[in-house]
Amino acid sequence: MAIFDLASIQAQLASLLVTGQSLDEIAREMNISKGTARNHLKAIVMPTATKRQGELVSLLSRLR
Repeated sequence: MAIFDLASIQAQLASLLVTGQSLDEIAREMNISKGTARNHLKAIVMPTATKRQGELVSLLSRLR
């Protein structure tokens, strides 16, 4: 979260992505719409300089 200056909800979404959950599953677990989850994902991708969800997950996995 601190490395990329993410909001807490974005950090939570990112940590769930690393567990292998789909964006749909994460949205249900976080009780947010899929569109909101997608918007948070876009906000996470920008500061990490990644282009795809898989690339983001790979990067975050290495930082754990």
